[in-house]
Amino acid sequence: MRFEISRASNRNSAPDEPPCSGALRAGTRVYGEEWGCPRTVQDWEVELDSIEGLMALVAEVGSIIIEKPASITVYDDYVE
Repeated sequence: MRFEISRASNRNSAPDEPPCSGALRAGTRVYGEEWGCPRTVQDWEVELDSIEGLMALVAEVGSIIIEKPASITVYDDYVE
């Protein structure tokens, strides 16, 4: 199954820096226009075929947040 994946700390990282190994580019979008500070953001996806794959991801990146629909956030910074 393919999941969108991002890091909570993404606002400070380089746009071309993947959130984990094996992450695939999923396109770009403009973020922050509504606040008057637009920037281009790279979207990423990761393919997870089993619970073992999910646990390997957790072992690599640490804590994660899984949300609907098929979205993972690496919990490496403050999340409101």
